[in-house]
Amino acid sequence: MNDKYPRLMDISFDGPTFFAQEDENRFFNWIYALPAYEEIRGRGTMLDLKLCDPVDVDTTTQLLVIFRRWRIDVEPLLPLKTGEVAGHALWESDLVEAGEMRGDD
Repeated sequence: MNDKYPRLMDISFDGPTFFAQEDENRFFNWIYALPAYEEIRGRGTMLDLKLCDPVDVDTTTQLLVIFRRWRIDVEPLLPLKTGEVAGHALWESDLVEAGEMRGDD
């Protein structure tokens, strides 16, 4: 393997439903801003996200929030459920439930 090129992790997932162009723009702009972001491509309703591997904690946390906010199944993220982020509430609950566990109103 050539150390000149970063190792990449592929995450394929069924993309969200967008209700307005701004909704779609916000989703993709957030994806593009992920610290480990490398590339995203679409095939029909499926999206293929490439991240620099190893994926950092901040990227994993943000992906959990993105997936929960846009109601995307978190199963494709399970390979990232390690170390510091393994106990994050969003693995098992949605944003509302996680907020209730924290005491947010």
